[in-house]
Amino acid sequence: MHFSDPRIDEIIESLIFEYSTNKDEKLQLIENSGLDLFLWEQMKSVYGYESDLPGIKDFIVKLFKSSYDLALGNDSELNPMLLFFKAF
Repeated sequence: MHFSDPRIDEIIESLIFEYSTNKDEKLQLIENSGLDLFLWEQMKSVYGYESDLPGIKDFIVKLFKSSYDLALGNDSELNPMLLFFKAF
């Protein structure tokens, strides 16, 4: 059996999908495992996401705003690497 390292984009995609179903079990597991600080540090490092109160809903709002800004040719708050989220 081959295991691969989880990718941040896959983790975030999964958390966004879960949020869309009004659930938060995966995020709760991350928090209960003490990995939430690491998650938000990775979000800052990869996507430039920062917030005084980081959360999936806040990230989603910034994601859509940044995608809109990029589509208009404006600077975006988040890193342009967020384009992989176009599936949403």
